[in-house]
Amino acid sequence: MLKFLIKKTCFDLWDHLFSMLFLNLVFIALFSLAFILPPLPARAAAGAVIFAARLFLMLLHLCASSRCLKLVSDYRAFGFADYFAALKHAFKPALVLALAGAAGGFLSLIGIPFYLALGNFTGAAAAFFGAWLLLFCAAALQFFPALYFRLESRPLYAVKKCFLVFFDNPLFCLASLAVTLPLCVLILPCPSFPLLYLDEALRVLLFKYDWLEARRGEADSEKSAGRLPLAKDPRRRKIPWKEILAEEDEKTGVRTWRDFLFPWRL
Repeated sequence: MLKFLIKKTCFDLWDHLFSMLFLNLVFIALFSLAFILPPLPARAAAGAVIFAARLFLMLLHLCASSRCLKLVSDYRAFGFADYFAALKHAFKPALVLALAGAAGGFLSLIGIPFYLALGNFTGAAAAFFGAWLLLFCAAALQFFPALYFRLESRPLYAVKKCFLVFFDNPLFCLASLAVTLPLCVLILPCPSFPLLYLDEALRVLLFKYDWLEARRGEADSEKSAGRLPLAKDPRRRKIPWKEILAEEDEKTGVRTWRDFLFPWRL
């Protein structure tokens, strides 16, 4: 599964490189607006409001980019019209991410240092719990924009599904976080790359649940015939990724380095 995920992400990144560069250039412009240009008003409160508004524009762009990259994961392409249409649907998820970021920032910058400053066991335990809480929430909510646009549901429902996905696949989510965090740090002006990986990863995970749903229907018929139900079926313990992703692997195909360097040969 990981081999297919890495392969498809690299193929889609290369095939839509210029479209993704457009998303990155817009992010660079918004990043410059937020962190390089000083706030216009002299008052600290007004400056903080303007800075927060600039940060929200960045989140709005990231959510719109996630919706566009969903098309890439689904073997389609996107253009300027798709991006501007995505902006109309990006306000709600951007607001949820802004609130989650504000809560995480408060906990990491104020809450954890406060508990550590207490200098006792209770404070250390609270700081330790807060750090792990931040890690778990980051591992779960990293899929929020992709999950929100794939489910086309309410924001709170998508948040709930993010945590359900995390508790069902904790190692996969933590591994994805270990991939996306270095990408975000090393290539800060290029957020479309980790966003594409997250959407590809979520898309692959959803195939697992489609397979389980199909197995549940088979298990009902087997149970009525006196066979093992799904919960006791030994095939439930190991997901047959090769079988599940066979059609997707065929669509993605195989390429050589020459195909990458000379794409018109495809």
